[in-house]
Amino acid sequence: MLIVEDSDEDYYTTARALRASGVALTLQRCRDGREVIALLETGLDADLVLLDLNLPGVDGRELIRAIREHAVFWALPIVVLSTSNHPSDVNLCYRRGVNSYLVKPVELATFMSMMTRVATYWVHVITLRRAEAV
Repeated sequence: MLIVEDSDEDYYTTARALRASGVALTLQRCRDGREVIALLETGLDADLVLLDLNLPGVDGRELIRAIREHAVFWALPIVVLSTSNHPSDVNLCYRRGVNSYLVKPVELATFMSMMTRVATYWVHVITLRRAEAV
């Protein structure tokens, strides 16, 4: 799983929540959209992108477009994890092809529970996709 998050505090909280889920995950981090675009060109090794929208440089909204326009990674699942619940952000992200849009809850227990559901669901989906590809 690639976590695209510029805030150290948010990244470590997210990584902690995902590890606490009990689901076996390999986590990789990029701090901004430019790092992700460089990985798209050199070979991204991730089955899922967990994406913050408000990033320095190339923001999450533009990064969604770049991933969806890429010949190899156009179908890579993208889950937005943002503090923004503004309808224009949500609608734009879905129009650009994200798989899910989640608003970061304020309460840690709620966030931990959310990340457990995210990890469990997406590991299941990815496992099924790999089995179908064989």
